[in-house]
Amino acid sequence: MGLALSDDVLYMNLLSSSMVSNIHSDSELPSLVLKTRLVLQNFSVAAIKLWKQIQEVRRCRQSVIVEMEKNETFSINDTEEAKADRLSAQVSHACCPHNNIHICDLSNERKYRSLSNRAWHSFYVELCLSALVIFNTVLLATLLLKTKRSLSTATVLFVFNIMFSNLLFFSSFVFFMGSLFDDRPYGSVNEDYMDKSPELVVAETLQTHLFASNEFRKHLVQETLYSLAQNGSLIGLIHLLVLVLLVINRSMSGKCIHLSRVSVVSVFACVWVFLIMSHVLFSTLQINAIRNLDELFETLSKGKTYLHTARSNYEEIATQCDRTAVFHAFGAYLLRGHTLFTLLFLAASITIFTITVAYHCRIRRQHDFIHSGLRDQSPHRRREKLFHTLIFSIATFFVSVLGQTYIEIAVFWVDDREEVANLSKWYHFARIAAFVDPVLNPLIVVARTPALRRQLRAQWTSLRSKTSSRSAKSRRAVGGKASIRRSNSQQNRCDVEVKLVKPDRPASQTYSTRRSQDSQTHNSVV
Repeated sequence: MGLALSDDVLYMNLLSSSMVSNIHSDSELPSLVLKTRLVLQNFSVAAIKLWKQIQEVRRCRQSVIVEMEKNETFSINDTEEAKADRLSAQVSHACCPHNNIHICDLSNERKYRSLSNRAWHSFYVELCLSALVIFNTVLLATLLLKTKRSLSTATVLFVFNIMFSNLLFFSSFVFFMGSLFDDRPYGSVNEDYMDKSPELVVAETLQTHLFASNEFRKHLVQETLYSLAQNGSLIGLIHLLVLVLLVINRSMSGKCIHLSRVSVVSVFACVWVFLIMSHVLFSTLQINAIRNLDELFETLSKGKTYLHTARSNYEEIATQCDRTAVFHAFGAYLLRGHTLFTLLFLAASITIFTITVAYHCRIRRQHDFIHSGLRDQSPHRRREKLFHTLIFSIATFFVSVLGQTYIEIAVFWVDDREEVANLSKWYHFARIAAFVDPVLNPLIVVARTPALRRQLRAQWTSLRSKTSSRSAKSRRAVGGKASIRRSNSQQNRCDVEVKLVKPDRPASQTYSTRRSQDSQTHNSVV
C-alpha cells in the first residue's frame, strides 16, 4: 500500500504541499527566526524593499492596461469578466516575477506604503544622529590628545571606552545602511501568509534572505558590531565604576593605594578581549547552524509546486528536517544569541551598578563623620566627580536601551506570529533611542571633566579670535581713502588686541592655581 502510494505522483505532491504548510504553521524554527534581532533590525529595510516591488508591479500593470487599450486587444463582444481574466493573465505574464509571483496578489497597498514611509523617516533621523555621533567622537578624540598628560589613567580609559564603543556603533550602522543601496529584493512573498497582516508578510520575506549563507555573514557582522558596541560600552563603564569605588573606599579608610597603571590598563584590555572573543565564538556557532537552516528555508520558499519525480521533494524535506532537528532544542539560544548576550550583560550590570551605588552611599555616610575634611581635598574631589560622571554615563546607557530591551523581551513571550510582526514594526523607534548613549556620553564626559572642559573653552576662544581677526582684516581692506583707512586700521587693531586679551586673562590668572592641581592629576591612576 505504502509502496503503491509512493509511486503516485499526485499523492506525493499533496503530501509535499501538506508538509510545507505544516512546517510553516507548526514548526518552532520559523517562529524562532521571526523573533531574532536580525529580523527586528531589518524589518524596516524589508518594508522599503517590498514597497518598491509593489510599486514596480503597479507601474507595470498601468503600462499593460494602456498598451492593451492602445492596441485594441479587447473586442466589443467581450464581457467584463472576460476582459478582467485576459488583463489578469497579461499582467501575470508581464509584471509578476517568476520567483515572486504572489506579490501581484497583495492587497492593502496603503498599509505597505505607510510602513515604507515610516521606515524612510526613521532612516533620515538615524543618518543625522550618526553624523552627530561622529562629530562628538572626533571632538572628544581631539580634546583627549591635547589633555592626555593632565588626565588620570581611569579618565583616559573612560574616554577611550566611549570612543571605541562609538566607533563600533557607527560601523554597525554603516553595514546596516548598506542594505538600502542594494537594489536586490529580499525573499519572496509566501503563499501561506497572503491573507495575513502586512507586517507579517514583510517579516516573512526576511527569512529566506537573512538566513541565506552568503547574506547571513554580512548581517551577522553588523549584529556582532552592534552587540559589541552596546555590551562593551556597558561592561567597560561598570569595570571603571568598580575601580573608582575601590580607590575611594581605600582612600577614605586611610589605606595605601597600590595600583599600577599597567595593571589597570591590562584588566581593562582583558575585559574587551573577553567580549570580542565571546562574540566572535558565538557568531561562528551561528554560522554553522544557519547553513542547515538555509537549505530548509530555501525548500519551503518554493511553495506548493508540482513535482517532476515522485519522491524527490518529499525526501529532500525529510532529510533537511533531520538535519535541523537539533535546533528545535537549541535554536532559541543559537539564533537569539546576541540578544541573550545583551540581556545577560544588562542584568549583571544593573545588579553590579545597584550594589556599587548602595555601597558607595554607605561608606560615604560612615566616613563623613570621621574624615569630615577629606572631601575638600583635591584627589578625593576628583575621584568623586569621576565616580558621579560614570554613574551619569551608565544611567544614560540604561535609558538608551530601554525600548530595545522591552521589545526583545516581549517577543520571547509572544507565540502568535502576527503579534511578533506588530512588535517588529516599532523596533526602529527603539533603535533611534539607542543613539542617546553614543550622542550624549561624549558631551557628559567633556562637561564633567575640568581639563577637557578648559581645553574645549580654549579652542572655542581661539576660534572666535581667529574669526574676529579675519573680519577685522576684511573691514580694513574695504576702506576708502588712505588716511581714513590708516586711522580705521589702527582703531580696529586696538579692538582686536582687546578682544584677544580678554578671554586669555582669566586663564592666565587661574593658571598658577591650577598648575598644582594638574601636577597632582598627572601620572595619577584614578
